[in-house]
Amino acid sequence: VLVRPMRRGIFGVCLLWCSVSLGAPPPPLEDLLRRAETVVLARVKAASADSVTFERVEALRGDTEVEITLGFDQQSPAAVQFEVDAQVLLLSQGDARFGPPRPLLGRGMHGQLMWCGWIALPIIAVGSEPFVDRIFSFADGDPATDLRDDKHAALRLARVRRLVARFPYDPHSNGKA
Repeated sequence: VLVRPMRRGIFGVCLLWCSVSLGAPPPPLEDLLRRAETVVLARVKAASADSVTFERVEALRGDTEVEITLGFDQQSPAAVQFEVDAQVLLLSQGDARFGPPRPLLGRGMHGQLMWCGWIALPIIAVGSEPFVDRIFSFADGDPATDLRDDKHAALRLARVRRLVARFPYDPHSNGKA
């Protein structure tokens, strides 16, 4: 059970299960960063029904091979679409309690508190400025997103870089010493 204070002092309770998505909102980027030993800007080199191959463009934290191939979690193979040459932010998710990341892409971001694998967040351009789509943050005050419209909840890539530096990987973030 995860209890988070809401804006007006009311507490919200979310049950997060590894294999069940109950429609809870995804965690903010700072929570994902605490479980991300590796954070990489990458582009999609190849995509199939079973896996996606990414080519590292820049390592923001940790390191990977130049190419990394990730399969799909059993919960989401048909739900995830990747276009060749699309850019993404890849975040590993693992910790001392639930183990290292598996070579799998996640089921969106629901239940990531216990899930060990990878998250791929699309990078979109608005004008000439890059944004990381499908993520928000409570850090640095309002707004929780830098871009919000009917299709996007996104953070500027520059803000994401600052947050990567500000919220280091903590393998004990889930309580196992």
